[in-house]
Amino acid sequence: MRTLFTILLVSLVAACSTTGFSNRENLRGPFTVVGIGHSEELARRDGFKKAVEYSMGVAIQTERVVKNDTVGKNYILTHSSGYVDDFKIKNVTKVGNMYEVQMEVFVKPTYLDDYVIKSADKNFSVEGEKLKESLTSFNEERKTGDDMLMSVLKDYPEKSFDLIAQPVTFKVDADRVLYAEVKYKLKWSDSYLRSLSQTLKMVSDSDCKFMCDTLASYRVSYKKGKDDWVNTNDTIYFKDATRPQLVYKYLRGAHFPAVYSKSQQKHANVRYVVKVDFLDFNKDVVNTSCIYSSHARKQDYWGGEQFFIDNKIFTDETFKIIIKRGNWVSDHHKNLDKYANINVSVVRPDMCKDL
Repeated sequence: MRTLFTILLVSLVAACSTTGFSNRENLRGPFTVVGIGHSEELARRDGFKKAVEYSMGVAIQTERVVKNDTVGKNYILTHSSGYVDDFKIKNVTKVGNMYEVQMEVFVKPTYLDDYVIKSADKNFSVEGEKLKESLTSFNEERKTGDDMLMSVLKDYPEKSFDLIAQPVTFKVDADRVLYAEVKYKLKWSDSYLRSLSQTLKMVSDSDCKFMCDTLASYRVSYKKGKDDWVNTNDTIYFKDATRPQLVYKYLRGAHFPAVYSKSQQKHANVRYVVKVDFLDFNKDVVNTSCIYSSHARKQDYWGGEQFFIDNKIFTDETFKIIIKRGNWVSDHHKNLDKYANINVSVVRPDMCKDL
């Protein structure tokens, strides 16, 4: 099962409480909500979710999934950049098998200067139940944000690059070695970078404006439209080191299984491979060859403290697929009379056996 290119349906449902900001620093609320669930705890969680979404807005994203090339379900992902700081139960009622919990809830945004989940009062007393609920709400915000980010990362590398390939040429060299010559150019896809930037903004936890060098960040450069001459440059800052590291490690191939290279006779982590499929007249794949370029092995998607991604052409390469050398005959040579078409694409390294 693989993820198709994620469609971003960003719906920031802006909402403000009629009471506005309270006199409690950096908090929003109180919001009066009614949570419903099969237990009092589930009803509370439902009410907390409503309060956070009402306060912070909700980003909505759909993820289409296919299995065996058949379109399957749409998975709806939602995320709000805030968590419950405090609450007060006003009323609990049971209607049939359902509980209704009326609460006043304070919400804290996650882009504050530091992560203070809960502070003891001047008498050093702590309400453990509220601390637990705040931590649960905060962890839920982290999870939904990470899930939303991963839904875009899963489209790497298949949907993240624009590959421009010239028609494959069959040649014979001076030693009568028959080979197929594959020439291609590779660059980041503007549409993918645009979606990635939108998602990074959704899950960012800092609106840093000055003195930002100490924060992890991503600079994403892309063209908004096909006719644009100048790139749009977005810089997104994070205090949470986990999310930028998640992107960094995924895009450098650390989440992919290591593959064995016949030419180098060792396993290696690579970011992507260029896959060449030879098809017959029925459009069935007869043979496949793959190669990973020097850039696919590099680990330099970042410089200094800033991570960066841009849409420049970074690969302009040619590689050979040997079909016959002297008495040595490959599967390509055996099936040469069956070839009708050739497809060149970019895939995950573990999706191609022949390297």
